Amino acid sequence: MLGVSSLLTTDATWDAAASGSPDLSIERYQRIEYLVNQAIQARPRPTHLLLPELSLPERWLNTVSSLLKESRISLIAGLDYHIEKNQIHSEAALVLEDDRLGFHAYVRVHQPKTEPAPGEDQRLVRDFGKAWVKFSESDRKKVVYQHNGFTFGVLVCSELQNVEHRLNFQGAVDCVMVLSWNQDLETFSALVESASLDVHAYIVLVNNRRYGDSRVRAPTKANYARDLCRLRGGENEHVVVAKLDVDTLRRFQSRAKSWPSDNDPFKPVPEGFEIKLYRAAIPL
Repeated sequence: MLGVSSLLTTDATWDAAASGSPDLSIERYQRIEYLVNQAIQARPRPTHLLLPELSLPERWLNTVSSLLKESRISLIAGLDYHIEKNQIHSEAALVLEDDRLGFHAYVRVHQPKTEPAPGEDQRLVRDFGKAWVKFSESDRKKVVYQHNGFTFGVLVCSELQNVEHRLNFQGAVDCVMVLSWNQDLETFSALVESASLDVHAYIVLVNNRRYGDSRVRAPTKANYARDLCRLRGGENEHVVVAKLDVDTLRRFQSRAKSWPSDNDPFKPVPEGFEIKLYRAAIPL
C-alpha cells in the first residue's frame, strides 16, 4: 500500500533552499503536517508515504518520520538541497521500518541525485553560484531495496530519463518510485508509460502539486487498469492510497515463456527480460 502525495512546494521555497537558507515557515510545516496526518488516518493505511523532490527540509526529517513511525508507515521523501561551500546536491531520504531483530526499528538511508537536470544546473550556477557535487561511479548506481517482501528502486526526477537505471531495475524490482519536481508533464507521462513496460514494473511518480500528474502506472493488459491512480489540480494537500498486486506480477513474470493469453493480467515481458531469483514465484 503506497501513499501517493500531492504536496505544494513553492518557487520561493526552492530559492531559499538553493541559497542555503531553507524555508522553515509555519505555512510550509502546516502543509506537510496536514498531509502526514491524512496518511496516518487513511483507511486502508499506506505502508509507505512518498513525498516529491525538494519537498522536505532535512531538519524536519526526524519529526515527520517520528509521526509516521507510530503508525508503522515508512517514509520516502525528496529533501531540500544539501550545500557545502559552493557545491550543492539533492537527495532522497528513506526511513524504512525494520523488524529483522525481532522488534520494530527504522533504518534511515540517503540516496543522492547524482546529476542535476539541465535547467536546474543552469539556474543553480547562474543565480546562486552553486556547482553540483561530482559523484563516483559507485554512487551513480541505484540501489535495489528489499523491504518487508517488497522490492523497489528510487529515482529523483530527471534520473528517470537514464535508460541505464531502467535497465538495471528490469527484473529486479516490483516498483520504481520517482520523486519529481517537473512541469514537462507530457514528456514525463510518456516516460512513465514506457518505463512501466520496459522495466515491467509499477511506476510511481510523485510530483509537486503545482504541476501535478502524480500517478501509479502498471504494465497491465487492460488499458483501463493501467493507471491505478492519477492526481492533478486542487488547492489542498492530499494523499491517495494505491495497492500494488506484487504477488500476481511476480508470478506472471516467472513464466518460462512470455506467450500471451487473453486472460493475462499484464502485458508480455520485454525481450531479454530475466526475473531475479529473489523475486521468482510459482508461475501464474
